[in-house]
Amino acid sequence: MFEEDNTDKRIEVIDTANGSVGQGLLVIKAAQLAEEGKNLDEIVKTIESLKEKVTFYGSLETLENAIKGGRVNPL
Repeated sequence: MFEEDNTDKRIEVIDTANGSVGQGLLVIKAAQLAEEGKNLDEIVKTIESLKEKVTFYGSLETLENAIKGGRVNPL
């Protein structure tokens, strides 16, 4: 709908293959690149190359919610 009303603008969807902190770091980097005057193609290319280098490690207090969500086998 946005593109229909704004034919002079583009939207790019990037699967960051990350969640939480990793995704946030990539969003911050994209915003910094935009502030530097980079165009959309340059930003997408940079984020696509950086997403392979971003790794987030976290720890869970319990596995209860991971089991409920189906992410971890209860065995």
